[in-house]
Amino acid sequence: MDSAPLTSKDFSFLLKPEIYHQISPLSIPAPFRTPSRQPAPETPIPDLLAQGHFRAAAIAAVQALTSSPVSITQAAAHPPVEPTDHARVFSLLYTRLSCLCLIDAVALAAQEAKALEDLNSAFYLDPLTGAHLVPWELRLLAVRLQTLGFGDPRRAVVSYYELARDARLEIGKAVKARDHSAAELWRERLANLGVKVAGALVEQEDLLGAAEHLKTLKDGAGRGAQRLAMSKALLWLHIGDVEQARRCIVPSAAGIGKGEASVAERVLEALADMADGEYDHALQAWTELKQDLDNDSREAAGETNGGNSGASDEMIGVNLAVCLLYVGRMEEVSPYVTAVLLSGAQHHPQQPMGGVTLSPCSTRRGSCHVKCQSNYGTNPLFLGRAGKSSSLWSPKATTPRTRSSST
Repeated sequence: MDSAPLTSKDFSFLLKPEIYHQISPLSIPAPFRTPSRQPAPETPIPDLLAQGHFRAAAIAAVQALTSSPVSITQAAAHPPVEPTDHARVFSLLYTRLSCLCLIDAVALAAQEAKALEDLNSAFYLDPLTGAHLVPWELRLLAVRLQTLGFGDPRRAVVSYYELARDARLEIGKAVKARDHSAAELWRERLANLGVKVAGALVEQEDLLGAAEHLKTLKDGAGRGAQRLAMSKALLWLHIGDVEQARRCIVPSAAGIGKGEASVAERVLEALADMADGEYDHALQAWTELKQDLDNDSREAAGETNGGNSGASDEMIGVNLAVCLLYVGRMEEVSPYVTAVLLSGAQHHPQQPMGGVTLSPCSTRRGSCHVKCQSNYGTNPLFLGRAGKSSSLWSPKATTPRTRSSST
């Protein structure tokens, strides 16, 4: 996060215990409840985040915010925060809200984010320098969560435009001070806000408005060009304009490393083929991409032969399985999906996606599900991500022609 300016403002209103909700353990599968697999109480929050213990990190953040550790060791690891230490207050709050989102407790995060109220008010500005006291990442996250919490979809668009106004002011300051790195950073943030506005319009089901807005956005430049292009492409796929989606990745391929751009372009082409219903072409693209990434993984690991049938990238493996399902090669689906589920995959949403794909293809899916669940329970990366996963098959998440998992 950005370096925080100094201030003596009192943020004790964000430290009230009644703001924060208890995280119910009822949705946690049995393999995740084993005490021996839980992190130690004295584990610092940065270590919890690095190890993927997001549920524990969310709880630890609240204990520090509300000065309510349950033991001396936890008090030492997560010391209470001072109301005037705004940098740590907002850091802990960002950890809390983002971790709730990662464990699919977005509804709780949306309610807790309402305590921030209007982040564009003068109260959150430094009285001496005029700098905003809230880190940019938290301001972005709060827009999304407060939109859900207050139940006003239009709030997101308005808030993103207010952030864009601030970004333009920061660009002007950086250019005047000849701080080129800061100017580039704020330009990237401004371009990212443009995509977020389009995403907010899509969520309001204003697809025409989202399409018109996307057409006005300029191609990105610099370090975030490829990510911006992919975000725009995925939005175009959601809207249903496959040709526009295909055009998005081309400008970013020139200025980025050849290998990285090639993978991004191939992923987008495969997703576009699936959106067009060209599952044979998509299957070939996913297969070739999987083979290339598997070869790269083996070379990086120093392996000379052998290997397993799982995909080195879970998203590619699951999409490949979906294509096999659509072309009628159901007997080939099980090896790919089973390998993804049993590999301790890094992308937890692929677990339910893989289970749905595997369900119509195997008569032994019940025992496989139990085995996969047990395997996830042994992987510490998922001890904090045991909540109910968001549905990747929701009509809100994808059009009927693009039932595929993406990045």
